[in-house]
Amino acid sequence: MTPDNKQLVYQETFLEEMFERLHHHKVSQKDYTGLADMLNPIEALADSASLGLDFNDEPADFLRILNEVKYRGSDR
Repeated sequence: MTPDNKQLVYQETFLEEMFERLHHHKVSQKDYTGLADMLNPIEALADSASLGLDFNDEPADFLRILNEVKYRGSDR
């Protein structure tokens, strides 16, 4: 099921305004549609992946993974 365009984070009009503000020119509507089609699934995936995380979980998890890699490397 494809989400309603109003629910999408990256809409063509948003990308057009952002691109013009950052780069001071416009690209074609087809390019904005392509960018939206590329970014929205990534946004949805990141959103669903982060549902179980609290604000402080990510840094702690990052440190845990670093420690696992560090100790795994010392066993070799």
